[in-house]
Amino acid sequence: MLNEKETLLLADFLEEFGERLGNDGCNDWDWPKDWSKEERAQFIREFIAYNEGRDVALVTDADVANEGVYLANFCVVGLLKHKLLSH
Repeated sequence: MLNEKETLLLADFLEEFGERLGNDGCNDWDWPKDWSKEERAQFIREFIAYNEGRDVALVTDADVANEGVYLANFCVVGLLKHKLLSH
């Protein structure tokens, strides 16, 4: 288990890593092969809520469908950082 300072340190590293990824020429990211369709949809739902400052409960299935199945690598890192700091 990480203590508070370690959590903040990891968040700083994730922030820096996300910025570096954002400067890459290609930001492709492939879903882990063992993620189900439902797990992917939930992750996209959480990303939309995080990215738009909305409550995740207000993100609709249509919002998820409009976002599609593709997320850039720096978007994934940003959401993971947000989730780390939210707990």
